[in-house]
Amino acid sequence: MNQTMHDFKAGMNMMVNEAPTVMKALDGFMNEVLCNRALDSKTKELIALGMAITASSIIASGFMSIAPCWRV
Repeated sequence: MNQTMHDFKAGMNMMVNEAPTVMKALDGFMNEVLCNRALDSKTKELIALGMAITASSIIASGFMSIAPCWRV
């Protein structure tokens, strides 16, 4: 899991360097998705975690633990 998350972070950093416009657009999208409107952010995080567990996705569940770290 540690190596997977390390590789994921490295890939995100590469995307920030190689495609900064795309990453800024993704950051804007994620900010809109995570803002508190109909559902608070904790509820959204729990839904995403449940989806990741259901899908048995190591990367997706690990992503939730580092999501704030990759923002531009």
